[in-house]
Amino acid sequence: QLALAELGLEPENCIAIEDTYNGNKAAVDAYLKTVITTHLYTVDDDFSGASLVVEQLGEPHQSFTLKSGNAFDKDFVDVELLQYICGDESSLQPDSDWTVDHLAIAAT
Repeated sequence: QLALAELGLEPENCIAIEDTYNGNKAAVDAYLKTVITTHLYTVDDDFSGASLVVEQLGEPHQSFTLKSGNAFDKDFVDVELLQYICGDESSLQPDSDWTVDHLAIAAT
């Protein structure tokens, strides 16, 4: 919540990309939607509340494997998928001026 306050952002407009149970829990407790990438040590963790759980973010030529959540028929995580997860339907319109510049990245 501190990062959100410092950036002047509302939780409903943000997505946390995490890879651990604790990261997911902290983000969900702060009312953020989360995209989880699992790895060897977290593949069996409980990611309750996560919007999307995948084994890696994927690329156009290398799809992710969906573990849970709604991938909106996408094969890799990109700005469009993040917009769908965030629920910002207006940003998906062809005449929208929403760009990657609207993304704020905070590392904790």
